[in-house]
Amino acid sequence: MAMREEHRLGATEEDQLLQHDDHPHHRHRPLVYKSNRYSPNPLHYSVFYILIIEALERFSYYGLVYTQTPFLTGVYDADWNAGMTGVQASAVVAASTAIAFTAPFLGAWLADGILGDYWVILGGTLVLYIPGCLLIALSTVPGLLGDTFNVTALLIELLCFYPVGAGTIKSVVNIFGAKQFHPVLQKHQISSYYVSFYMAINLGALCGGILVSTLAQSNVSLAYFTPVAMLCLGLMVFVAGTPRYITTKANGGSDTSKDKTVLTNVFRDMLPIAGISALIVPFNVAYSQMATTFKVQGIVMKSALGGYLDAATINTIDAISVLACGYLVGSHLYPALAKRDIRIPTSYKFALGSFCGVLAMGFALLAEYKIHKTYAKNGGEISIWWQTFSYILIGCGEIFCISAAYEVAFTIAPHDQKAFASATNLFFVGGLPNIFCIFLYRTFSNWFHTVDGGTSIQSIDDYANSQVYKYFFLLFLISLFGTGLNLTPPVQKWVAFIESIRHDDEHVHEAISYQTWLK
Repeated sequence: MAMREEHRLGATEEDQLLQHDDHPHHRHRPLVYKSNRYSPNPLHYSVFYILIIEALERFSYYGLVYTQTPFLTGVYDADWNAGMTGVQASAVVAASTAIAFTAPFLGAWLADGILGDYWVILGGTLVLYIPGCLLIALSTVPGLLGDTFNVTALLIELLCFYPVGAGTIKSVVNIFGAKQFHPVLQKHQISSYYVSFYMAINLGALCGGILVSTLAQSNVSLAYFTPVAMLCLGLMVFVAGTPRYITTKANGGSDTSKDKTVLTNVFRDMLPIAGISALIVPFNVAYSQMATTFKVQGIVMKSALGGYLDAATINTIDAISVLACGYLVGSHLYPALAKRDIRIPTSYKFALGSFCGVLAMGFALLAEYKIHKTYAKNGGEISIWWQTFSYILIGCGEIFCISAAYEVAFTIAPHDQKAFASATNLFFVGGLPNIFCIFLYRTFSNWFHTVDGGTSIQSIDDYANSQVYKYFFLLFLISLFGTGLNLTPPVQKWVAFIESIRHDDEHVHEAISYQTWLK
């Protein structure tokens, strides 16, 4: 299938091509820039296909992530499982997530330097992602990969194919979608695109969290083959949109003598983005608990809604919270503030999101108190509904921390380094926080043991004799530190300074392009 590919122009040629017809009867004609013919409505013309693969990819990713801890500890199948303790399972999930959020650097390098965005998405999904998910699904079938549960094969899948595939395409998909918009005349539509993109992420997470978690309660093999099918469907939809995409060539074949200079410039340009993204690491440490420690706590709670709401499916509360909070903030709060010429500084958004993390950990501590009090009173369990408030607050925090960081990374990145900027931001969203969590698990593993040294705390009897509440209190302090850090005047001024410099640089680039168009 033919794709519209960007012609590499020289400096003199680049000053000649930018055409647009504003005649009322010609509004549906394509916008032409650098020999590319942009659609007047990219969201419905080409971006729609990209949003679908993103939603189905997130369906698959979160469907697996939300159920990994119960699967590894034998909650779904007591006779066929990896036989891990809660701490071991949490460490594996954290490591897998860290790899998935570090692999975007590989995707960015391949997209910008060798293959281009389109082929990285296609190849990463086909060669790494789908095989990884398929092997995970095959491991759930008793006897298929060996007479006993093949832990080694599962770890290879969880720590190699699956996270590397997910991470490789993660930094590229959102950038590829943004590149479907005209860089000058449709620049302001990119903000709306990122709202749609983040909505697609959470719609996929919501549906995957519900369906995969629900199926896993009765048939974990069927549950884990579902993400494989969804990824295949997403890839087919993505390929179907091929003739409509605006694609760009990779910057390969450059003079090797200039490689060090290029790498130096990339490293220099990524430092401010890394610094700003690092400000949300404390919140992301709390955010990462949804797939790990929250699961350990939720396993010893009573399920609700006839058994359908349990430690795995309650993650859907987070997705619902993100969708609701995102709508209220994006459609009402920000527009209302804009009418009054008020803009919330980026560091204050981070502080607000981090404070949501503080409150989330506070409610987790309250749930811990109720667990121990109820057990001491009658040996009973409390309802899974007690975790609801923590998930709601984490979802609200995502809007002010993670989505804001996505936007900042894209807007302040140099126009030719968007993929690397996305990868850098993603590393601080999920890579570094999960590496830090692995360190915490190992350092304070005794908190996840019973008083007599037992490592399994999957029953209420054992959990009530552990000290998991100390870990939640540590997370409370980490989130509190993040809140205070982002509220300090030096941090606020530094972030504003970086944004103003990059904003001025972008205006210069836009002005040159606009002057070219006028000519």
